Amino acid sequence: MGGPGHPDAATLERRLRRERVARREAEAIAEQITRELYEAVQELAASKAVLDETTDFVAIADVEGRPIYLNRALCELLGVEVGDLGHVNVVDLLTPQSRARYLDDALPVLREKGLWRGEFAWARPGGGEIAVSQVLIAHRRPDGTIEHVSSIARDVTEQRALQDQLAHEALHDALTGLANRRLFLNRLDLAQARASRSGHILGLLFIDLDGFKAINDTLGHDAGDEVLVTVAGRLRAHMRAADTLARFGGDEFAMLCEDIAGPGDAIEIAERLAAAVAEPFEIDGAVVEVGASIGIAVATESTGSLDDLLQWADAAMYQAKSAGKGQWRLFDGAAGGAART
Repeated sequence: MGGPGHPDAATLERRLRRERVARREAEAIAEQITRELYEAVQELAASKAVLDETTDFVAIADVEGRPIYLNRALCELLGVEVGDLGHVNVVDLLTPQSRARYLDDALPVLREKGLWRGEFAWARPGGGEIAVSQVLIAHRRPDGTIEHVSSIARDVTEQRALQDQLAHEALHDALTGLANRRLFLNRLDLAQARASRSGHILGLLFIDLDGFKAINDTLGHDAGDEVLVTVAGRLRAHMRAADTLARFGGDEFAMLCEDIAGPGDAIEIAERLAAAVAEPFEIDGAVVEVGASIGIAVATESTGSLDDLLQWADAAMYQAKSAGKGQWRLFDGAAGGAART
């Protein structure tokens, strides 16, 4: 038995056993935490290695753009060493227009939904721009405010350029680079709607080449293509900045002249075009001459439909063609046909 106030041996033994059990439990917990921490570090390192191998641009930053992590691809774009983030701000990558969109559009969506997807334009540090497809993910504090934003961005500059090229090719003539029939009719439709609202006058010119078939037959289709390219350049040189010039197909062209004072302006433009086309030029040592038969239709807010306008110009062009090389005719709706003025 122990003395007064002192535990006996059995009590001490029980206390020691409890302490040993508690110590083993604490060691087991510490071991588990250490193992989990090690695994987390290994997983983080593996994730970082993967992120550093991707060509996508990855960043974690606060909402003002101050980063805590940039992957290697983004560091290379910015021209900084990995880990040297003190003077970097990823928002500075955005062009002024994209920065305004980030503040006005992306951030409100992030605060509300936690996720934003879209496209931005980035300014390259060395000059120029790139288009990026970007995903922003919000990471919140316990009170719900955004602490950091993860960003994954992909350079889509070449993809956008290809899309722009395909869109351009869908609306332009491959040989001359002029608008094609589809684009021309779209612009004519819009122009007539504007004329109907504003009371402005617009002119429509149909242009058909005289003598083109003989060139194709005698000099070949390559020479014919050269003639078309040359004529397109001459027509383009004598059009106003607001006008639309198109190749309708074959040796047919069309010009839309918006906001003219009246038929006299359209006639003046037609005469300039006819004179420009009539200038001789040389192909493979041969002097070549072509003419332009031009039909003119003039529309105001009170004239007919789009189809009417097209038919009028077409009818006037055929009357000009019948009259001889290098002629123009103005469709006179009041007279029910085309008449020279």
